[in-house]
Amino acid sequence: MIDDHTKVGDRLQTIASREGFTLPKELTPEQQAAHDRLSALSGAEFDKAYREQLKQDHQEAISVFQNEAQNGTDPQFQSFAQSTLPSLRHHQQMASRPTKTM
Repeated sequence: MIDDHTKVGDRLQTIASREGFTLPKELTPEQQAAHDRLSALSGAEFDKAYREQLKQDHQEAISVFQNEAQNGTDPQFQSFAQSTLPSLRHHQQMASRPTKTM
C-alpha cells in the first residue's frame, strides 16, 4: 500500500506541477487529529483504530476521485482520477477484510 501511495503521490505532483498547481504540504486539522489519536495507541488497540482509519480515509478518497473522474473539467486530473480508482478500491477491500485472530 505504501508503494502504491508513493507512486500515486508522485504522479499527482507531476500533473499538478505541469498544470501550475501547488499541492498542500501540511496536514489538515482532521488529518493531524487522526495522527495524534493513533500516535497515542499501541498494540491491538492501535491495529483496530488504524484499520478503521484506513477504511474511512479510502472511502473518502474514493468519493473524491469518483467525483473528479465523472465531473472533472481538467483532462489530466480526470484521467488521473479514473486510473487511480481501481487501486483505491482494492486498498479499501484490503482494509475491510476481517483480521485473523490467534
